[in-house]
Amino acid sequence: LRPDPISISAACGAAALAALASAMGAEARGAPRKLRLPDEGDEALALSVAADTANGQQEMVYASTALGWLCLYDLRQGDCAMKSRLSECEEATSVQVHPKDPNTMYVSLEKDIHVLDARRLEGTMAKLESCTDAINQIVVNADGDFLASADDSGEVRVTDLKGRKTFKRMKNG
Repeated sequence: LRPDPISISAACGAAALAALASAMGAEARGAPRKLRLPDEGDEALALSVAADTANGQQEMVYASTALGWLCLYDLRQGDCAMKSRLSECEEATSVQVHPKDPNTMYVSLEKDIHVLDARRLEGTMAKLESCTDAINQIVVNADGDFLASADDSGEVRVTDLKGRKTFKRMKNG
């Protein structure tokens, strides 16, 4: 079974990307390859990975990293095909590709969720309403209508992606 979209959060470095490649069926094309991160050190710590599954090819993987890097990997080659530093001082804690529009992606930086054009990885197209505290994870539903975000305060916020407004907020306790 392949989850759609594939998302592994709080994973570290090349091991997480190799596991994702394996989960996406890379083993059917030969032994899974380790993907190289763009830099050594803190920038190489992958916090979240997501696959573009909308086009059925399942060969492109995005990784958000500590210190604000966003990297696009081509699983056919195993290399970072494109990268962009979204922030100098904030972690890119979670990344999701829109399930129906592979050109639209969502990346969390601290309390904010940025909407990006996946073809360029640069420049925020829009910014969704901010969360109460630092965001841990974001998830887009299968229809691409809603995005849920969980933050350090225990709040889960559901955002209507068409209206770009908060639909519902839930707090633990």
